[in-house]
Amino acid sequence: MPRLNQARLAWLTRLLAVAVLLAFTIEPAAAQPDTVALRAQVCDTAIQAVTAGTWQAGKTWAPTYLSRCGQSGRQTLAAGVRTARSTTDSTTLAEMFGSAALTGDTAVFEALADVALNATGTAASRVYAIHALLGFYEPGRDFSPAGLVALTAPADCWPTAGSRLAPHAVTTVGVTRRAQVRTAVEALAGTLGAPPPVRTAAACVAAAGVRDPA
Repeated sequence: MPRLNQARLAWLTRLLAVAVLLAFTIEPAAAQPDTVALRAQVCDTAIQAVTAGTWQAGKTWAPTYLSRCGQSGRQTLAAGVRTARSTTDSTTLAEMFGSAALTGDTAVFEALADVALNATGTAASRVYAIHALLGFYEPGRDFSPAGLVALTAPADCWPTAGSRLAPHAVTTVGVTRRAQVRTAVEALAGTLGAPPPVRTAAACVAAAGVRDPA
């Protein structure tokens, strides 16, 4: 009897193995969704929500997802960044500006520069924009822009020198434009008329020791 049980167990084990093999070789072809089509649908939803300004109502993921949506997604993100210049809500700014540097896109860079250097924007939006610009200049370094709003002195920034531009910034943003933005940010850091958190954020960028690759 034990031998019979062992034989039956071995048979059941082989049967289970075959069933598992079939499940993984046959079913996925019919059951797995078309991931390309699914991403396109999600991108369409994100673009529509950000364009309409309704993304905060249940689609807070939309701005961050735009970086995956090709040129149209990046253009939508750039427009959203400019729209956010009048915003003071840190949650809104964090969602809209959070992944901007990851795009490595010239249009997004320009939008961030416009917000950072334009005195008509809120201090909070300018700080978040400068923080995002820092992502182009300082890959791999990060700090909380929400915390940066409360900083009062450049000494609160980390010490760094001789850093290199992010590879995506090198390939998508011209050297002349980068130099213009850096010069303007340095000037902003020393402008007494700018709100204190904006001066501090600008000083963080100016102190980053950014230089163009040789």
